[in-house]
Amino acid sequence: MAHKDILPGKPAEGLGRSGAMTAGAEHVALDYLSKREFLSRVTAASGLPRVQVRAAVDAALAELGRAISAGESLALPPFGKARISKQKSTRTGGEVIVIRLRRRENGEAAASAADQADRH
Repeated sequence: MAHKDILPGKPAEGLGRSGAMTAGAEHVALDYLSKREFLSRVTAASGLPRVQVRAAVDAALAELGRAISAGESLALPPFGKARISKQKSTRTGGEVIVIRLRRRENGEAAASAADQADRH
């Protein structure tokens, strides 16, 4: 199940940051994919046991996190090319990283063509 967050952007029926109604507030509701849902989708797509999928996804996400924290650009077709636009540490010891992601317009077609080539 996808979740919704309210982020700055277009009006979303006047919801303020606290969720209270405000006049003319500008926010947009965006879906996000939870790890649980991501694991379910990868399990269904791969046909592998969920335990194996979880181990592979956990390792992949950890490595992606390390690469992004180190400021490395990513080239991961069909996902796309990602580069760090902005990175700064927070006062609480975390970090805020803004990533610019470039994707092909027809990413799904390229992915399925690559899958077909791999099968033959």
